[in-house]
Amino acid sequence: MMLLRPITAGAALALMLGLAACDGNPFVPKVEQDTSTQGVSVSAASGGAPAVQGDPTAAPAENAARPPREPDYDALEQVEDPARVQAFLADALRQGRWRDAARAWGEKGDADALRQRFGRPGGTLDLTFGPGSSDAGAGSQYYSAPYTLRLPDGSSEKGTLVLRRVNDVPGASAASLRWHVERMDTAL
Repeated sequence: MMLLRPITAGAALALMLGLAACDGNPFVPKVEQDTSTQGVSVSAASGGAPAVQGDPTAAPAENAARPPREPDYDALEQVEDPARVQAFLADALRQGRWRDAARAWGEKGDADALRQRFGRPGGTLDLTFGPGSSDAGAGSQYYSAPYTLRLPDGSSEKGTLVLRRVNDVPGASAASLRWHVERMDTAL
């Protein structure tokens, strides 16, 4: 009985520290999980919400006929749903709104660098995401999702998009408290 008491106290302490680190609100992403082999698209046709594509190998020209929609600037101010930032980024890149795309990167955003990296004459980009997952680090929350970027010339790039937000810690900037792109890792 004496051995059980220290173990229980240690478990209770670990639970209290874990809840204190996340202000008692563990992160649960609001992204629909797709159990099929199809991708999840957050491009302009999806209206900003994840939508299953029927043909994940569709050419960007098939997506060019989509009418542009109003940007969801509120996505960059909220802290609940990282998929909204994904949708904002996909729409901004597709429509060539480089300054808006840079805003998705938060304080590290650089519109000129994005234009150089993603700008292609003769068509639009199509950025789609697979199901994502969340992870908590020391003082931050991360959301990672595989992506496929289809370029106007028919080539494509695959990788992982990582979003991050800092927990409510003293001294954190307002921009770091919101979801923003931390990095896009290209698969080799």
